[in-house]
This record gives sequence, structure tokens and C-alpha cells, in this order.
Amino acid sequence: MTDAVSSAIRDHVQGFWPDREARLRTWDRGKIVEAIPEFAVLEIAPKEVGRAWLYSSIGAWRVPMPGEHRLEFLSLTPRESEEAVENLAMVSAFHADERFRVRLGKVINIGRPWLAGSICDHFLVSTPFLFGDEFETVHADGVGVSIYWLLAITASEAAFARENGAFALERLIEENDVDLLDPARAAVV
Repeated sequence: MTDAVSSAIRDHVQGFWPDREARLRTWDRGKIVEAIPEFAVLEIAPKEVGRAWLYSSIGAWRVPMPGEHRLEFLSLTPRESEEAVENLAMVSAFHADERFRVRLGKVINIGRPWLAGSICDHFLVSTPFLFGDEFETVHADGVGVSIYWLLAITASEAAFARENGAFALERLIEENDVDLLDPARAAVV
């Protein structure tokens, strides 16, 4: 990774967890190969067993959008996950197609479980509120990049969000103290 924006995104995300092991992962299958050839995923391992693995796309920012604002995507999983790398590649390739641009509050049908054995088969595009306001935005080389969290949700939760809005679903998730890292969690609606 040699360009200034990708390096800044990697440094920014890794800077929030400087004492954790991190590595760059690639995905060489599917539409991402042509859509964003420089695409990668930063994988950050937890320090303790049972804590979240963090995956952040690096390269989705290359998708041109109105103005100077661009996007990257984040996923949290309960274990090391090749599926998380694939999911980020899929969403980034989806975003690269101007017919399907990703935006805050969008519901994305994954077409399969988020992780093996899960009933969550959609993502809700949200802010990474768990990490504070400073985490969401990166500025480098004249480009502003927002990092959006892909929250794994069920089909019924996706329908609820489409009908009532993303904020209403996020509020229900918070009120019910939902463990968003539990692949076997029940739906809140």
C-alpha cells in the first residue's frame, strides 16, 4: 500500500488499537478485482480470547462520489473470519457500481448468513459509534473518508429498518442490549 490516502486510513484504524496484531488481507475473487484492484482489508486481532476481531476495508475510498467525501467499511466479528474479508469486498464492489452506492442507513441484503450458522443475512450501514466521534473520519491528501460500520441484522430487522428507519432499529438494538457479535442472536423484531 503506497498511496497516501490508503496509508492514512490504515494508520488511522490501526492507531486506535496500537497494541494489537494487525495484517493486511486481500480478496482476489469476484467483482472487487475489477471494481477496485487495489482493495485490501485490515484485520486486527483481539488481545483477549472472546473479544471482537475488527476488519476494515481499505480501497473503497477510491470510488468517486459527489464532492470530496469517500467511504470505507468496518465489520466486527467474534472470531477470525474469511467471511468478513469477503463481505467487505462484496459491499465495496457493490458500492463501486453507481447504481448501488452505499450510504448511511442503507440496508444491504447479503444473500447468505453474515457468518456461518447465523440468521443475520443483511447489513445496516451505521456509524461506528462504539469507538467515538474521532474514529469515523479520516482526512488525507485532500480526501475526506468516513468509515461506516456494517451491522449484521436479520431479515425481519431489515424490514423494520426499511419501514421505520435505521435509527429506530438502532434504538431497539440498544434498548434490548443486543450482542451484535453473537452469530446466533435472536432478532429484536
